Amino acid sequence: MRTNPRHVPARAFTIPAVVTLLISSLVTTIPAFAKPAPKKKSLGASLERQFASQKKNVLQSIKFIRLQDGAVIYKFDPEKRVSPASVTKLVTAAVALGKFGPTYTFTTRIAHTGQRRAQAISGDLIAIGDGDPLLISEKMWQVAADLRAMGIREISGDIVVDNSLFDAETRDASREEGANASSNAYDAPVSAFAVNFNTVAVTVSPGEKPGSPGVVRTDPVDLDGIKVESSVKTGGPGSETKLAAARIGSEGQTPLLRVSGTIAADSEPKKIYRSMVNPGRLAGDYLRAFLQDAGISTRGRVRTGKASGDERVLLTVPSYDMRRIVSGLNTFSNNFIGDMLTKRFAAGSATPGSLERGAKVIRDYLKQEVGIRDGFVIENGSGLSTENRLSADDIVRLLAHMEKDMTVFPDFLASLPSYGWDGSLKRRMKGSDRDLIGGLIRAKSGTLSEPITVSTLAGYLKHPDEGLIAFAILVNGVSGKSQPSVSELRAQQDAALAALLKTRQN
Repeated sequence: MRTNPRHVPARAFTIPAVVTLLISSLVTTIPAFAKPAPKKKSLGASLERQFASQKKNVLQSIKFIRLQDGAVIYKFDPEKRVSPASVTKLVTAAVALGKFGPTYTFTTRIAHTGQRRAQAISGDLIAIGDGDPLLISEKMWQVAADLRAMGIREISGDIVVDNSLFDAETRDASREEGANASSNAYDAPVSAFAVNFNTVAVTVSPGEKPGSPGVVRTDPVDLDGIKVESSVKTGGPGSETKLAAARIGSEGQTPLLRVSGTIAADSEPKKIYRSMVNPGRLAGDYLRAFLQDAGISTRGRVRTGKASGDERVLLTVPSYDMRRIVSGLNTFSNNFIGDMLTKRFAAGSATPGSLERGAKVIRDYLKQEVGIRDGFVIENGSGLSTENRLSADDIVRLLAHMEKDMTVFPDFLASLPSYGWDGSLKRRMKGSDRDLIGGLIRAKSGTLSEPITVSTLAGYLKHPDEGLIAFAILVNGVSGKSQPSVSELRAQQDAALAALLKTRQN
């Protein structure tokens, strides 16, 4: 007869065995007899302690979620819509990658009218813009080198810039008045054919000896369409270098760059960047300068115009991949790229791209692809004004949406600066916390100082216990009240992220 191994005959129990079994049963079934489990620390509590002090003085919308299951780690007024500033660029980047794809390239065309005989072109040379925001000196140098390699040495007509892919508005209307007066490089006008972000770099080098004039020139080529006046002096070795450059003149006038200050005799060359008000003229000046530098003479003037379609294309100039363009947008918070992409979203064969229609493309993306309800405001793609309105919930929804799409997420994540390491976040975090956070946070920041203080931050954090976390911290000053310090708000954000990474669950 086989014995059931689960059946223990009654006679097998002795009094001590019964007592032992009873005690064992009590120990394993009554929690009071067991060793207390360690109390778990609250990630939300660590964040609450960091953000509580600012609640009365600012408008805050904050949300942290665990991406693996959507669990909310912390939130404060997550549906409140405030100005996101440059965190807007997260949305612009998402639309760019989703609409075009990570490997998409724009194509600038170089064409000519008239006849080409031997080494000469009897007509105009036309640059037909396609909205490439990274058409930099390297690309223009290659255009000139390729034309020279084709045997061209002379262009008898004009240098014509065709910006017809975009409408005539070169800046967001909400900042038009101030931007026209601004010569800041981050506030440059946009155009379909734009070279070096529609800015000019001035290189200042020390003279031969202390007291002699500094050496000032536009970089990397001399631009005939810009006048440069300099009062820079060379200081002694080790002396302070202090330079300034002012752009004088408005649209329709030949711009003047007035450079002043001192540069130490042992200083390396210093660069100052300034935007121009006439992007068509500037881009044409760049093209002509690179041609002349390559030994190709141009007899005509620089002007804007529109290709008729009968021109002969000499060269096509592909842009860098969209993944690199988006990296430039987010890593360095480049407003010019944001505005250029916004216009390009709406550019069609019969309809020129505009900031207004491009903003609608962004809004439609948030509604149709991300599933965000009405009530948010997107007026521009760069975030360089306070008109946009998004909530922490909106931003986190976008971040979660991107994380689920393997076709774009790796490039989207890589476009974000690494906290404390590079780009616009390179100087964030100090001391040991920088070592703790380095490489674990990829995020986009946003900052405005007028008419209210805005300090925002959103992105991804890799927690040792919780995995990948998506977060958005949107903080605005209150209109009409004393404004908080940007540095204080940033320090609070830094402390909150460090505290979160230090808080372990067991």
